[in-house]
Amino acid sequence: MHNQYCRRVALEDHTSSLPDDILLHILSLLRLREAVATSFLSRRWRYLWTSIPKLNFELEEIFPQLDREAYIKMVNQVLKLYKGSNLHEFSIHYPLLENSSCHIDLWVAFAIATGVSRLELNFSFDAFWKNEIIPRRYGDESKGKTYYLLQLDRISSVLVSPLIAKNRLKSFKEIILNCVHTTDSSFETILSACSSLERLVLFNCQKLINAKHTGQNLKLKFLEIFICRDLENMEIFAPDLIAFKYNGPKINISLQGAQHLVNVCAISFCEVFEYPCTSYLGLPYPERKDFVFGQFAIYLSQLEHLMMDVSSFEGTRLINEVPHFCKLKQLSLRYFGVHPTSLCYNTATSFLKASPLLHRLELHLLPKLYPTERRARGKTIPMSPHKNLKEFLLSGFEDDEANMEFMMFIFDRAICYGTGVLAPCGT
Repeated sequence: MHNQYCRRVALEDHTSSLPDDILLHILSLLRLREAVATSFLSRRWRYLWTSIPKLNFELEEIFPQLDREAYIKMVNQVLKLYKGSNLHEFSIHYPLLENSSCHIDLWVAFAIATGVSRLELNFSFDAFWKNEIIPRRYGDESKGKTYYLLQLDRISSVLVSPLIAKNRLKSFKEIILNCVHTTDSSFETILSACSSLERLVLFNCQKLINAKHTGQNLKLKFLEIFICRDLENMEIFAPDLIAFKYNGPKINISLQGAQHLVNVCAISFCEVFEYPCTSYLGLPYPERKDFVFGQFAIYLSQLEHLMMDVSSFEGTRLINEVPHFCKLKQLSLRYFGVHPTSLCYNTATSFLKASPLLHRLELHLLPKLYPTERRARGKTIPMSPHKNLKEFLLSGFEDDEANMEFMMFIFDRAICYGTGVLAPCGT
């Protein structure tokens, strides 16, 4: 027994003798509350957690039942104790509103001052309600209040030295905003002041109407914009852009100089929600049939990954006029279930004919918006065998004649077929 105890002590001493960099890396793999708990191990570990390179204040990773006041107090206390000089990631995950702006401004200022490279502000209620982490009454209390408005100019004034703010903004490489009000001017400030920014994600960020940046020094590689319902126009000069993902109302999109663009996701939910015919600038919105092919026409020949909505082809002859995709390797099509199934399958067939290098095809049959409507069959487009298709995924699969017929069609035409996955409807 004594020998076993000595071996445990020796092992503990050996671990504690590792360099700080290694121990901090180990701590960064733990949840924040677990990293803080290591302070009770020994003197060596007591303050080590205060220098971890990642601070993720996700409620589930701390204490799930914290109310708003306790959450804010906890974040402030951790930041007060933090002594690190190499903070890479800083994340806030809690449904905070405009009435918490003074605290959020200080937290973002802290992230700027410490040279954070990845900043995430997630103030959405959805995930918390779904997992019952916070009571729904908190959401009821928030009615009539507005989301936090991100203004880097205002936050920079919180810092003691404007020079620090100016230099540290250049450290941002990734910014993710969820349920954060973002105006046209704040959007422009993010792209112009954060000169090293490589990835920007906006989810459900209201008040952004005209997203514009035409500066020449943008290093942005990944731009993702989802469900920003106020957005009407986008004009961005992005010579380093690799991937662009958009899901929202149909808008005018102008990506300029994107010579490296290879991944595009462009989905408009305009068939579900109604929008005016013209924008606030008086510009007409693009027709659905031109939402992808029209606005990304100059980049179609260089795309390798594409995701779009089948409804773009509804009521048009465009389904027989799919442009040539000479480099396309992966295609993902979404089908809402309000149009004949044949539209989805014929769209896929047209893409197969126009994409000789296609390696993976995904069809996502989303739940029907009108359950009483039956998916109608239709004539399929004839096609020669495809030489490169090896992976096929059909999600939302239903055991009906139209689905089975298309499955046999794929098996017969994909001569290099390797893997197929059927995910039943509702899974």
